[in-house]
Amino acid sequence: MNSSTSSKERSKRAVRDRNALPETAIRDVLIVIECSLKRTIHLSELASVAGFSPYHFARLFKNTMGITPMEFVIQSRVERAKRMMLDDDSSPLASIASACGFADQSHLGRNFKRIVGVTPLEWRKRQSA
Repeated sequence: MNSSTSSKERSKRAVRDRNALPETAIRDVLIVIECSLKRTIHLSELASVAGFSPYHFARLFKNTMGITPMEFVIQSRVERAKRMMLDDDSSPLASIASACGFADQSHLGRNFKRIVGVTPLEWRKRQSA
């Protein structure tokens, strides 16, 4: 009975592994994302780094990380914007938006509020208080 349980566990693990990106692929993709936040990042580029078709990569990435690749990129951009606002509280939000890969300040503001819950200006004021 013990051997059948281990066999079932191995089988489940194998299925889980097939539905997730390999650790090396995740590491490489995360490096590319972090280094490329300032510019447009295409799904096909990330898929190529991981060695999968774009569709298969997107499915595996979501299974592995819990969110889509593009949502991960947006969240990473918001996190970078937060770091930049903490580093320099006088830097204009439009400059921060551009440096983080957002199309404009409005694009940053919409995504920031959706993810953080407050606008970048409100967040910045709370951090300096």
